[in-house]
Amino acid sequence: MLSFSPVTSWHKNEKYPQVSPQAFVHPTAVLIGDVRVADDAVIYPGVVLRADEGSPIIIGRGTNVQDGVIMHCLKDSSIVIGENCSIAHGAVIHGPCQLGDNCFVGFNAVLLKATLGSGCFVSHCALVTGVEIGHDRLIGPAQVVDSAEKAASLPPTAESQVHFAREVLQVNEELRQGYQAMAQLEGKWDLRNLPAPSSEEDPVG
Repeated sequence: MLSFSPVTSWHKNEKYPQVSPQAFVHPTAVLIGDVRVADDAVIYPGVVLRADEGSPIIIGRGTNVQDGVIMHCLKDSSIVIGENCSIAHGAVIHGPCQLGDNCFVGFNAVLLKATLGSGCFVSHCALVTGVEIGHDRLIGPAQVVDSAEKAASLPPTAESQVHFAREVLQVNEELRQGYQAMAQLEGKWDLRNLPAPSSEEDPVG
């Protein structure tokens, strides 16, 4: 569902999401206000991108935002997600927040008031808040990074994690293409009313 944001004392005009024709947004995702989804991005079921308080929320080219992800911004802040990022199931990103290109954010991770350079790998259930992190850094599972000292001591992203993140991107690019093809087909035929396969057909073989 795509929806206008309401007029408020800090937003004098309604805003509506902008989605590239080359992106796919599942019908059960909710995008409100100044949300900008670039080419080749995919937004999965149950995602909420709510740019009614702060805005914009920008999803970069080739990025996938997986089931149940929530993004929202504090007033006078924004979220910018770079190109070719994966935001995995159930993650919460609350603005102000910025991610560089080629980042991976794991299941149920939470990012708030954080800036991450390109190539960062945020493991499942990690908390990153109030910090700036350089390029190609690894945040471990359930790790809390909430100070400049902790951010400075993070190890580099390992080659195995880089490989995993690339595989996730490849899988989700194929899924995006498949979902878009299905959506185009549904535009030509109502798939709910197609006849069921005949029970008289010969079994395979």
